[in-house]
Amino acid sequence: MVVVSTAPARWAWRIEGELDVAELRRTADPIPVRVVDLGHSTDIRDAVGQFAVQEARQLDTPARVCVFRLAEGEHVALITTQRPQGVRELDDMLTELLKGGAPVLRTVIATPLPWLDLPTDHPRPVERSSRAATVSARCGYGPLLDWCTAHDVELVDLLQGGLAAVLARYCGGGTVTFAADLPEGARSVRLPWSDADSPAGLVRAVSRLSASEDELPAGQVLFSYTDSTPVPLATGWTDRDMCVTVVQERDELEVRVDYDVDLFVFPSAQGFLHRLIRAWSRITEVRRLVEFTALTDEELHGVLTGWQGNELPYPDECVHDLVFAQPPDKIAVVCGGQQLTYGELTARASHTARRLRELGVGTESVVGVLADRSIDSVVGLLAVLCAGGAYVPIDPSYPDERVRYVVRDSGALLLLGTRDRLDRLPRLEPSVPVVELAGDMDPVGLAPAASPDNLAYLIYTSGSTGRPKGVAVTHRSLVLSTSARRIGGDPPTVDLVTMPLSFDGSAGGLYWTLTTGGTALLPTEEEARDPRLLARTAQSWSVTHIHSIPSHYAVLREAGGQDWLPGLRLVSVGGEPLPHTLVDGHLTDHPDALLLNDYGPTEATVWASAHICAPSDGSATVVPIGPPLPNYRAYVLDEGLRPVPPGIAGELYLGGDALARGYHGRPALTGELFLPDPFGDRPGMRLYRTGDRVRQRPDGELEILGRVDNQVKVRGFRIELGEIENTLVRHPAVGTAAVVLSRDGGAPRLTAYVTPAADSLSRDEIHAWLSGELPLYMLPDVITVLDELPRNANGKVDTRALRGGHGVPEPTGKKATVDDLAPGQVDQLLQHLLDRTRSRL
Repeated sequence: MVVVSTAPARWAWRIEGELDVAELRRTADPIPVRVVDLGHSTDIRDAVGQFAVQEARQLDTPARVCVFRLAEGEHVALITTQRPQGVRELDDMLTELLKGGAPVLRTVIATPLPWLDLPTDHPRPVERSSRAATVSARCGYGPLLDWCTAHDVELVDLLQGGLAAVLARYCGGGTVTFAADLPEGARSVRLPWSDADSPAGLVRAVSRLSASEDELPAGQVLFSYTDSTPVPLATGWTDRDMCVTVVQERDELEVRVDYDVDLFVFPSAQGFLHRLIRAWSRITEVRRLVEFTALTDEELHGVLTGWQGNELPYPDECVHDLVFAQPPDKIAVVCGGQQLTYGELTARASHTARRLRELGVGTESVVGVLADRSIDSVVGLLAVLCAGGAYVPIDPSYPDERVRYVVRDSGALLLLGTRDRLDRLPRLEPSVPVVELAGDMDPVGLAPAASPDNLAYLIYTSGSTGRPKGVAVTHRSLVLSTSARRIGGDPPTVDLVTMPLSFDGSAGGLYWTLTTGGTALLPTEEEARDPRLLARTAQSWSVTHIHSIPSHYAVLREAGGQDWLPGLRLVSVGGEPLPHTLVDGHLTDHPDALLLNDYGPTEATVWASAHICAPSDGSATVVPIGPPLPNYRAYVLDEGLRPVPPGIAGELYLGGDALARGYHGRPALTGELFLPDPFGDRPGMRLYRTGDRVRQRPDGELEILGRVDNQVKVRGFRIELGEIENTLVRHPAVGTAAVVLSRDGGAPRLTAYVTPAADSLSRDEIHAWLSGELPLYMLPDVITVLDELPRNANGKVDTRALRGGHGVPEPTGKKATVDDLAPGQVDQLLQHLLDRTRSRL
């Protein structure tokens, strides 16, 4: 039996034959012995489990013994211990007491196994309650024995190999670790996982591991195996993430999983159990581990079907044709004191398009549009589309070098804008002709020059190499993406487009509005800088729809006040995590207005999934991003492009006709990130690799866990920075937060930046509060209070600027000591200190 280091532990052993209770009490003294008659109990397992919980709660001595009488000559002894002091003497005594039975106690050594990145349903609490629940099942093992005989291995090694295979799929590969409690002794299982290995090789690797340790290793997962008959107790207690117990009976294996309810929910534990049982037979059927999947064929069909949005019809037209088809007398776009009807917008765009055609613009030609917040910019975008070309929006506020790079890399044939903007352009080499927007209002007819599969725009996004890359989007992708907005209900009457026109997020609200006859309200540059002014403008135009990022919407709500925008019907936010407090505030003030938490990279044309927020999201740790949109596909895959079960972390891949063509002029990068869809039902289908780490919840919704490349490792522990950020913003005094990994002399450290939601914000207070919310290894080394977080041109937090760390104060708050560390963290801390020492030598 396992005696754990921080909580009571218990085990039960069946005793056959007569038992002298009086002699037992004399031998056990001063350890109390309780005798309970369960001869008339209808549910012995439940009764024993309830007594086990009581014994743990009443544990005021080093150990307690409870003997249950089941029938004449049949008893069960339950032993409950604290963290053992002199436990070997107790072990010897109990062994003698049970008349030569196998030892029932073994201590836990403090040396830990390497960290196993096992995905959980709930964040790891600072102090675990150690409450457990149990799932169990039975299975035959005849074919497993035949396979073991053929490969000259033991059944117990096959069982451990199957557990290793399941853990590898759950954790994404790497080194699989767990502790094993076997009849011949304890075993530390450390297996570097390789898909290239054979199942037989995996099982033989397990069999070569030593099982002669005197003490059971600490670890998150424990595997126990016996061919005797311990009573499988539902004790409600565990000090591991998960304990897997296998009892080999004559014809069947009884398999039990005791799981920590602070970490897992019942469906996840049950799914783990079923996948483990399936793994034992599955790894005997495949030739290479790469063929092993934790999903059954039925589950595979279910997840692939569930990851597809509904197929809905959408117009087979170009986006500008849909705009020009709207009623000509309705107001199309408003900015400051200016406005254009659809008729006027069509006329100005058509006149400019005719001039562009005269200058050589045609199908697939790229035209740079100086796109600030103005009606003229909207005219310019539509003019390029009408001419048959594709626009690349260029924010006039961009640094000169970025403007030069975008113009040069895109191969822009012309630059289009107002005279004042064109006059302020930097010197371009080679030079590019410039064209001024036409102001004509008379209608002009132009023959169509583009088809839905032609290029509509290039949007430049940041690249990992530091050089922006142009994402090429077609009319079909843009129209499909825009048509999916129907999930938000009726189209906008007046839509507030808060995002810059150079940012692809603006296309969502802008084109949904203009293709359905609504009014697009663009902030002036002054309004964009002054939330109170913008809130008043939105109120004066009776805005019904808002498209924004969460942090900006929160500022607008605060500036507008509680009764702001009584006619609001929809707010769609995305681009950064949605705080649960914003959900709660929105649904309280605007119960009749939908709040969408949408998600989508530029490569998927603005968005790809959306979650309709509900009151329950107001208390959620993470607000999900929803299922895939109509005509989109979303797959959660492992490194081998295999679907992972619901609840398991994987990388998000997106598919469907709304995907961008790829990266302009970069075929190698396009081929690296846009892949053939192995699950597609027609030729030519593709997937885009997002780099986002997600998992699918039991209800089918997707939940963002962080970036694949934003998972950091500090002091030996893997950490998702988003989890720390989400915890920080739950503090009522914190407005926004960002956490970055910086390096001090080569050693990594976590730096948190926060902005105040109240008048004052104390670093010590935040550190103390975090200490009660997060494990020690996740606490930031430094907390810095800023008036506001730096943001890039798209309004997102500029983490690159934060990583500079200039002027960061010394770490505040309580310093960690060895006594504060949980078992196993001492080695990690020593390694961290050693790394720091080496960096200074």
